Amino acid sequence: MENNRNQIIDFFRGIAIIDMIIVHFSNYLPLQISKIISYTDIAVEGFILLTGFMVGYHYYPKYTQDKGIVIKRLLNRTLQILIIHYIFIFTINLPFYYILYNEIRNAEPLFTFLIKSMFFLNQIGIIHILPTFIPLFLISPILLFAFSRNYSYLVFFASICLFAIGNKYPYILDFGDKTIFPFILWQIYFTAGCYLGIKAQIYKKISPEHINKYLYASIIFLLTAMLIKHAKIISPTLTSKFPLNVLGVLYGASILFIIYTFTLKYWHRLKTIKLCDYYIPLIGRYSLLTFVIHVYTAKSIFLINQFLKINIYLNYFFILLSMIFLYAIIYLYEGRNLKEKRKEMVKIVTEI
Repeated sequence: MENNRNQIIDFFRGIAIIDMIIVHFSNYLPLQISKIISYTDIAVEGFILLTGFMVGYHYYPKYTQDKGIVIKRLLNRTLQILIIHYIFIFTINLPFYYILYNEIRNAEPLFTFLIKSMFFLNQIGIIHILPTFIPLFLISPILLFAFSRNYSYLVFFASICLFAIGNKYPYILDFGDKTIFPFILWQIYFTAGCYLGIKAQIYKKISPEHINKYLYASIIFLLTAMLIKHAKIISPTLTSKFPLNVLGVLYGASILFIIYTFTLKYWHRLKTIKLCDYYIPLIGRYSLLTFVIHVYTAKSIFLINQFLKINIYLNYFFILLSMIFLYAIIYLYEGRNLKEKRKEMVKIVTEI
């Protein structure tokens, strides 16, 4: 049952990262399809919610036993993200500065551009995503401490207050370019995810009782949110995602909710399909590595399109090739990990 539950979590993470990949490649698709993708995009919501969920689900029981080790691991995770971000800066931002970013090059010298990139003061496409998670991991020990002391209501109150301030001043914490995903707003997903992860760990299940009722509720929730947003009952600015506001959260949450309830309701059937039981969970299991590979392939396709006249079918071929390359790397990485685990098990058995 534990493995089955983890497989479902990996499936959710896989759905989020596939959505992100599709969104980043949507510019190469027909306009109508691109609009549909934009309307149903929940990649960032899913990533942030699930990152919070995994912090609560994976680290909370360890935190109650040894706070120091958990804090150290969370800080190491933050450092890992920071290092990857710096690698992106010197392997993508630096060469692109000379061969593609003409406006930036005319406006500021290389040193200024690199400093701004390293201190998160500019927003370069796709590269801006990882830094979003740095402050979230940094507040994780605070959330775990508060939840372990039963300060849940205080945490939710603080999170909602920050979100309310962010609705009025979304860029109040920014020192450079306006961030695409302001921490003051998006932390609400992370906080909710952390709480849900803790509850899932405590009760040893991620599926609520009477899943049918939740599925019906999720359908009504989604239809209501879509009606408000797309029928333009109210001003489109009030259902914003950039920057995020209350109705923007409700719209994103409604899509996440129906994916969650539908998956749990029909998982017994979905897991008989290899796409759902293996290929989607595989990239969800290695989401950070998947993201890194995707950044390089997406940027490569973008670069090709800037210098060559590529027809739509050749772009489809490049996108397909990038996915094959992605899965090949993940598959090899998975194989290496399994081999190392087998060696560890043999060593343990031998010692016994």
